[in-house]
Amino acid sequence: MARENMAISEFELIKLTYKWCRKNRNDLMDFLHLFDVDLLTAEGKAWALNQIPPTFAALSMISNALYQSILMSSRELAPFKLNYPGLKWKCIYDSTRDRLATFLDATARSLELFHRKLIVIRVDERLTLAIYVPQKIERAEECQVDNRVRRFAFPHSKGDESSYRLAVPTKKNYRLYCDSNIFQLFELKRGNSWIFITRDASDDSSYRNQESTRAWRKGRQATIDSG
Repeated sequence: MARENMAISEFELIKLTYKWCRKNRNDLMDFLHLFDVDLLTAEGKAWALNQIPPTFAALSMISNALYQSILMSSRELAPFKLNYPGLKWKCIYDSTRDRLATFLDATARSLELFHRKLIVIRVDERLTLAIYVPQKIERAEECQVDNRVRRFAFPHSKGDESSYRLAVPTKKNYRLYCDSNIFQLFELKRGNSWIFITRDASDDSSYRNQESTRAWRKGRQATIDSG
């Protein structure tokens, strides 16, 4: 079931699990976290909702893809109501399955297509950031966002103590720029950047000294394919 080339859909797997649960008197809700419900169609989600108890956690798990995020827990999302099922977040990019080299391109495409976007980035093991952009942003154009963009900080403490979480809005005259190489949130001019994400330079160390053109091209393609 973990193989990517299985000739069975996520929805069919959930239905098989539900059939097993009914036979063995188990609760489907206990197994839902094992599935990627973001792969379900609207009809598939409606079916799943009819088979589980109408609790807040169940509705959120089916309707809100952020609830299944491995970068933040539902406990961290709750103070800002980001786990609310009515948000109906859908996952567009996931670094565990998508190449890192395509991140900025996917971001630019999503910014110009959708009204509400939430970009979640794990900075390191102690900090995760989220950037909420509630308007369309044209690709490769400086767009005025003023105080509409909001940044969330989620520190991850190692102990049982509760970490201090923060939500900070931008201010008037803030702008946002994004293309396939740069994501930049700044005040009036580029030099006043608050958030700056850029694509790494190409690493040609693995194929730079190849003797033949064919070997060079093969090494370059292998580097691209690995992200």
